Amino acid sequence: MQDASGGRNLADALNWMGGRLDLPTAEARTLALPTSYLEFLDLVGPGEGFIGHEYLRLFAVEQLTWVNQAYAVEAYLPGHLLFGSNGCGEAYVFAQATTQRRVLKIPFVPLDMEYADGEWDSFDEFLFFLVNAPAQDENSSYPETPNPEAIGKELHEIQPIALGGDASDPRNRAFVPVPQHCKLVTYWNKTFRAIRSRAKG
Repeated sequence: MQDASGGRNLADALNWMGGRLDLPTAEARTLALPTSYLEFLDLVGPGEGFIGHEYLRLFAVEQLTWVNQAYAVEAYLPGHLLFGSNGCGEAYVFAQATTQRRVLKIPFVPLDMEYADGEWDSFDEFLFFLVNAPAQDENSSYPETPNPEAIGKELHEIQPIALGGDASDPRNRAFVPVPQHCKLVTYWNKTFRAIRSRAKG
């Protein structure tokens, strides 16, 4: 796997807590996964933590089938594959199969291409971004340190911003375990789609 050449060193950027989540597993033989992604998983293992100033959760390959079914990815992003998240309500997905498979960042709610707010041509380019992304707080350490209480959980907007929730209200945010988050995301995406369908008349 290529290193993040031309910027910070990948090894110096890692503050990783290895260990896959307690989720169902299934065969992943039919999944088209980029070589650089698989090499990175071989290096650090599934888990989560900071790469520089950016948080990343990577599901185990054998959990990807269940994760994508639980989040109903095929219903909302046909041909795409969710492989991780930033732990703060945004999913990382591989775009429809190409030689490289682009990486996209999309909110879990709504899980809709119109709301994608990050795109990289390859997993290597995605890693380069993570390693070299600037800090939101100039006093932050490099790499930053994961919050033990958030491990295995996703930050969820109780009332999604896309449906009128207040992004600035801390009472509108809660960390929930991934299996519960799947159910919440599925409910809100169905709700969002129904409202948008009625609005279009």
